[in-house]
Amino acid sequence: YVANSTVDVFAGQNYLIGTATFSEVVDGKVTITLISLNGGRLQEVAESVKIQGYETPPSGNPAPGQFNTYKGNETSITVDAYPYYGIHLDAQRVVDCPE
Repeated sequence: YVANSTVDVFAGQNYLIGTATFSEVVDGKVTITLISLNGGRLQEVAESVKIQGYETPPSGNPAPGQFNTYKGNETSITVDAYPYYGIHLDAQRVVDCPE
């Protein structure tokens, strides 16, 4: 995490779906703002946004079902400040169907 920084968020491994912007720490909290690009959007499920804060970088690929720093559908989230974050989005890409 770097204050006032923006990182790309990918669907799968290759499709740029949006960005996450991190605020400065205020009273031990950070606001993470998610912005959608390329026609992507959050799925209409109970908890389409999952965030986990970490004191040290996680090894491997963490399981989003175990993320507990935040679970919900908001796109601007204020959470406890951590040096590292994992963000998982249940997203979908909107494409035109051929006729």
